[in-house]
Amino acid sequence: MKKALLFIGLAANSFYMNAASELDRVLQRDGIVDSDFRIIEHKKFDELMRTITNNMASMFPTKVDANSTILSVNVSRFGIYTNYKLEDVETKKDAEYVLFHFGLAQDYKNYLCSSEFAGSETFKKLNAKFNINFLNTDSSVIYSLKIPMSSC
Repeated sequence: MKKALLFIGLAANSFYMNAASELDRVLQRDGIVDSDFRIIEHKKFDELMRTITNNMASMFPTKVDANSTILSVNVSRFGIYTNYKLEDVETKKDAEYVLFHFGLAQDYKNYLCSSEFAGSETFKKLNAKFNINFLNTDSSVIYSLKIPMSSC
């Protein structure tokens, strides 16, 4: 009986450790989140998210494919905010057509859900979302997608 309980305890602990992403392990190691992935050092967490955002800023704008350009990314405790430009898409109706008729919205979700952030227990605890804005040539938001990380 003791061996069975020990095995169950080890298996549960192993599952728990595997559920954490590399980002979660860094946050725990640095004392920013506790063992339940709750932020205990808010200032350090926000500083790290600003650093991540600043480090990524030099990569944008970047052509993702023939029709998509990512313009910017901002990472915060509330989620990941991105701005995209889709070629020849100027209205909300056009954006909806491209995103849903051609399955582009699902492609974006699949891509984002494969990211380190989507696998983060910390971001899931925060109820963070991927917020994707699609802009026209006037830099006006014509459509927004919000994808809760908990849905990944």
